[in-house]
Amino acid sequence: MRFRLAILVVVLTAGGLAACSKDKADRPAPQAQPAVSGSTGPLPGASGSADGGFTGKPTAPGPGASASALGHGKVLPTGTQLAETGLGPYVIGIEQAELASAGLVGAVSTGSNGCDSGSGLSKYGTPALIFTKGKLQHVKVTGVTTKTPAGVGVGTALATAKHAYPEGRELTGAAGTAWYVESGDFALLLRIVGGKVSAMEAGPAATLPFTFTGNLGC
Repeated sequence: MRFRLAILVVVLTAGGLAACSKDKADRPAPQAQPAVSGSTGPLPGASGSADGGFTGKPTAPGPGASASALGHGKVLPTGTQLAETGLGPYVIGIEQAELASAGLVGAVSTGSNGCDSGSGLSKYGTPALIFTKGKLQHVKVTGVTTKTPAGVGVGTALATAKHAYPEGRELTGAAGTAWYVESGDFALLLRIVGGKVSAMEAGPAATLPFTFTGNLGC
């Protein structure tokens, strides 16, 4: 009886070992994972997802740091009042090429005496522009919409203009009469016809009065 039990135990043990060996043989062998060098963070340009993972889609770039290089690098005034230094972007001394590139002046006619002439935009009262050596020398306005900072414009009575600019002085020349106002290196000249302002001009104080009294210069 004991001999039979011993044989039975041996048979059962051998069967169990065979089953275990078969189970291990059926299992797939583990695959080696590829090594990753460097940082274990997300790839450059990958966007994060709500669960902390990454979608793998590149994010859109923001405005480039060199975007300002596309502009002119200089902001011109946009006011519509005529002062001694000019009118809005038409600043006395500004380069003609800069106004042209900004679309602020059209075709410029070449003058025989070195004074080239053009016109500004209607937004600024279509001022007459005089250039010498490629720079704005003289601005003249005849439209009624443009005013000076003191409120003087074409059609203003001479008495009112004198009251607005008491520091000015009267000029008389071949072109008639004008009220002339200096401010440092620049000046404002108000042409007078019939007791009223007929035109307003701005330019350098060194040359503006001579363009009126003797038609000299630009």
